[in-house]
Amino acid sequence: MKWKLLMCCFAVLFLCSGGEADTTGHIFAFSGLLSESDLIVTGLIVNVEIDPTTYRMTCGIEECIVGSAQEPLEIVSPLANGFYSSDDPYLEQDSRYLLFLKHDRDDLVITKRWGGVLNCDQRDDVVRIVQAYDSNPNLFSKEYSADLQDLFFAATQEDTRSRLLCDLEYCLTPADEPFLSTLLDSDNQRDNRFSILQCGRLGLESMRPRIEDLLGKTADSQIVFHCIAALGDLGNPDSLELVLGFLGDSEQGIRSAAIEAAGKIGGNVIIQPLSEWYASEQDFGNRLAIITSLSGVSDRNAVADALTYFLSVETDPIVLHALNRELDSLSALPRDSWGRVKSARTSAPAER
Repeated sequence: MKWKLLMCCFAVLFLCSGGEADTTGHIFAFSGLLSESDLIVTGLIVNVEIDPTTYRMTCGIEECIVGSAQEPLEIVSPLANGFYSSDDPYLEQDSRYLLFLKHDRDDLVITKRWGGVLNCDQRDDVVRIVQAYDSNPNLFSKEYSADLQDLFFAATQEDTRSRLLCDLEYCLTPADEPFLSTLLDSDNQRDNRFSILQCGRLGLESMRPRIEDLLGKTADSQIVFHCIAALGDLGNPDSLELVLGFLGDSEQGIRSAAIEAAGKIGGNVIIQPLSEWYASEQDFGNRLAIITSLSGVSDRNAVADALTYFLSVETDPIVLHALNRELDSLSALPRDSWGRVKSARTSAPAER
């Protein structure tokens, strides 16, 4: 089972650094673990028993960090007709863990499943965080983001730092730019990715030149992806040429990021490059993304022309459906005496 704990740590490193960041990463955040747990212990799994519905782990307590309990503890994880679930923790006998635990009716379970499984090496980090939380129940809020940042820099274990980034993700404000600047300067690519995405989310235009500079230098595909996404969120037209330069990248995900970022930056100027790239794009999802990006362009006549061209070269039935639907919506718009779609930003051709 040690490989599962190792994979759990890798998941924390990925999810809490902005890797396709969603709420999944927050099963690892300390805010939820501390608020939901009745016990935090370090201990050794001394026995494992398995029946068709339950995986029972007997844990010998080495230390109770939070709460009190008599040993041995019996911790359970569910089985489905004897089969393991990838979401639930099944700890290995004769292995030591730091565990966040809670009562579920008559059972003791691991809080937030794999989220509540840590290494014993994180004991000092966790004690420091618990003490800060006991002193300030509002620790995990924007008002106290500076305290979370101090805990981040004080942490000695990378998994702890990754989890704290999960907590910091929605506690930061534009006033926290110095923290993000430090992370961007870090040699740790997890910290770099987190900083880049947060700069975009918070609209930190002052950080844009540094993100553009990094994008022009890095060979790391994840950093490239996050830089492009952040530039799209910042929405500065000065970044458009740099972003469009990645339309021909060999990685589908990077091309997708470039298409989406171009759509966010917007403007009629994106019609030509996205139209020229359309026939060369092999991924049907990216071609759908081009259609979506053009949907926000103000020159609806030029968009209609582009979509009509796409229709002439497209063969995928899903994309054809999307094209026809978009063209139908354009055909329903009011038109002027020349048959062109009326647009607040598009003037009628001069009469001769």
